[in-house]
Amino acid sequence: MIRRTIAAALIAISGANPVWADEFEDGLHAAWGLNYLEAYETWLPLAENGHLRAQYSIGELFAERLLTFNDGEDRDYREAVQWFRRAAEAGSPQGQYHLGRMYHMGRGVMEDYILAYMWANIAYGNGLNSAATSRDNAASFLNSDQIAEAQGLARACLASNYRRCD
Repeated sequence: MIRRTIAAALIAISGANPVWADEFEDGLHAAWGLNYLEAYETWLPLAENGHLRAQYSIGELFAERLLTFNDGEDRDYREAVQWFRRAAEAGSPQGQYHLGRMYHMGRGVMEDYILAYMWANIAYGNGLNSAATSRDNAASFLNSDQIAEAQGLARACLASNYRRCD
């Protein structure tokens, strides 16, 4: 059931670049059929060439442990972080949100509520309204100076066009 839910979520974000739409959609169909390795293999060339939804979707495969390296959960989470970071730094609100969640949970990165807040705040500012809940949740672990620091980091990240974010 949960795997079908994840597959449905991947399909919901499928608004791909027209040049890559068919290939991305092929990956979505594979994911819908619970063939995550085929989805990964379909999306990988797209992701490596900057397709944001393919990057985010590969990150999701690893974050949800639908595709694993079979040698440890931490490596899978680090792989998810890599793909979420690529999408986040290219401006994907979904990538930003999920990178923030990885910082919040300490999956694939050291737990860091300041960076969790920063990425969720950026995602919210980029139109992902659901990121406000994640930002506010991270804020509950921070004092006012740390929130100000996170906001300053977010401003610096945006001013650098995502080149100085961590």
